[in-house]
Amino acid sequence: MGSKIINGYCEEQKCNYSVDINILESYTLEDISRNYGTYKCDYKAFGNKCNQPECSILRDNGIKIGNSL
Repeated sequence: MGSKIINGYCEEQKCNYSVDINILESYTLEDISRNYGTYKCDYKAFGNKCNQPECSILRDNGIKIGNSL
């Protein structure tokens, strides 16, 4: 498992910000697949309330949790 920092504009904070997204890997004998896992937003982690239905940074970068890379 790895991670990737995604940068973009946060509509909640009205500024540029970054989130750290986990990359999940699964292996078979024939293939390796990588999917977007959970993500960490320090804004929310430190107790701030985010009123967005989905993270604007992930959305604007075309990232959906659970989708393949």
